[in-house]
Amino acid sequence: MNGFSMRLATVADVPLICDHREKMMRDMGHREDEVAMAEMTSRFRPWVEEKLASGIYTHWFANTDDGADDGAAAGGAALWVRERHPGLLGPRNQHGYILNVYVEPAFRRHGLAQEIVQAILAHCRAIEMDTVELHASDQGRPIYAALGFAATNEMRLSI
Repeated sequence: MNGFSMRLATVADVPLICDHREKMMRDMGHREDEVAMAEMTSRFRPWVEEKLASGIYTHWFANTDDGADDGAAAGGAALWVRERHPGLLGPRNQHGYILNVYVEPAFRRHGLAQEIVQAILAHCRAIEMDTVELHASDQGRPIYAALGFAATNEMRLSI
């Protein structure tokens, strides 16, 4: 990644993770209710702190190589290792879920999101993960398709 370095997030990065998550949601069209956005973040913050501390949520940041000790986070994404029931997708009872993929507007259209997701996929291969899933935005769908992701038959019912 020319001009960027990858680093793993710590619990101290939770405010930045939350900021990127809110920006991602707004980019996906969720702009109508700032109260709901703040409420979502207030529920997400302790969840992500717990998952980061337990090691089942790992967040990667691509920092700018600007000569400072810690360049600015140009983008990031996470892997949440989730339990699943035994099935036909592989012998492991865990699968990966990629979430919170976000790149700051100034750094878009240069392959950064793809680089970050590739780093996550390399990690998944290293830990012998059978499957990885994600929910793609309209903007992200071509990126994930180019990496080999395929649409599934998932359906949802809000109760």
